[in-house]
Amino acid sequence: LIRLSRGSGVQGLSAMQFISPLKKNIYIIRPLLDFKKNELSNISKKLFGKIFHDPSNNNTKYLRTKIRRLKSTFEKNGITHSQVIRSIKNLSATNITLNNYIKKIYLLNVNKSKKEYKINLKKIFIETLEIQIKILSQAIKEFSKSYYPPRSKKILNLIHDLKSNTTKNLTLSKCVFKKSGNYVVMKKDA
Repeated sequence: LIRLSRGSGVQGLSAMQFISPLKKNIYIIRPLLDFKKNELSNISKKLFGKIFHDPSNNNTKYLRTKIRRLKSTFEKNGITHSQVIRSIKNLSATNITLNNYIKKIYLLNVNKSKKEYKINLKKIFIETLEIQIKILSQAIKEFSKSYYPPRSKKILNLIHDLKSNTTKNLTLSKCVFKKSGNYVVMKKDA
């Protein structure tokens, strides 16, 4: 609900995955995602002999606390926890489908070498703006070896500049972008 209030898209509204790739052959595994709070408390008591309570969880200056306090109001009005979880799982399935499509388009249109990436703008720009953002974000993240991609606003500015007819070099995330016909070549900023 916090992400919904901030305008998140499908990815932000999707549930965390049980297994997420971190780097080559390294994965984050979250085996306790589907456990309820009382189940986690019981596991903690059994394994560690105690549980810790974070006092900030009761402080209403935090949005998460305010959202948790809405739970009973939602349930009184027919919006149950299980319904919300089911919707999140549906969004997660949609996110997986979208990511598979993006991966396919990425592999077809991003030619990689150690020194540069060459991206087929003509084919990328026939996709929706969301797909364009995802493909460029992934290319930049991968090429610059960053843990996080640049913010969407910066990618949108890059897309706008690439769509204009200027031939100037553009920079973002320690990368230089130079248009060449239907392509943009991405190299490391010197």
